[in-house]
Amino acid sequence: GGALYVAEKIRKLAEQEKVDTGANGTINFTVSAGIAASDSNMTGFEDLVRMADEMLYRAKEGGKNRVAGG
Repeated sequence: GGALYVAEKIRKLAEQEKVDTGANGTINFTVSAGIAASDSNMTGFEDLVRMADEMLYRAKEGGKNRVAGG
């Protein structure tokens, strides 16, 4: 819960930011994030990182500017 809330808050703040590049127009920001929590099936830190990576790809597959957790 808490990590997903923080990631979503960061995502919303980032999408509000805009940078005026002058002649090239405005740049908008997006954030995709993957959140993972340790569980009893994980044997080490690598499993946690792997799960977070999978969640990041899930967020990106759903379209940019998303948060996914598992």
